[in-house]
Amino acid sequence: MVGQLDQLVPPQYVEVFEPMLMQAPKTKYEDVKSIVELELGCKLEDVYSEFDEKPLASASLGQVHKARLRSTGEIVAVKVQHKWIKEQVPGDLRLIQFASDQAMRIFPDFKYGWLPEEFRTRLPQELDF
Repeated sequence: MVGQLDQLVPPQYVEVFEPMLMQAPKTKYEDVKSIVELELGCKLEDVYSEFDEKPLASASLGQVHKARLRSTGEIVAVKVQHKWIKEQVPGDLRLIQFASDQAMRIFPDFKYGWLPEEFRTRLPQELDF
């Protein structure tokens, strides 16, 4: 999201939000395995001959694990959505709307009143892994 956040708001806002977005909590491997198996409809071992338990990176929406495809031996990056994200998004969207409303009320020159709608539009796309 940080990559797209810089297209939406000025750099000084990105600087404030980037650490929060990039230092997100990590999902435990047991949960990652369950999520991947649910999405694939089979055992993780059926698809991957290797799957690193430790993520390469974790951000606000998900984390990335290095794995090797069983079928080809190719090394791939597997992006896994954090299990709590879908439950958290409605509250986050309400908070963004509230903050924007307050900013527009307090600061007449605030020009980002469009931001909550942008998040409502883009977030479902971001969550479609």
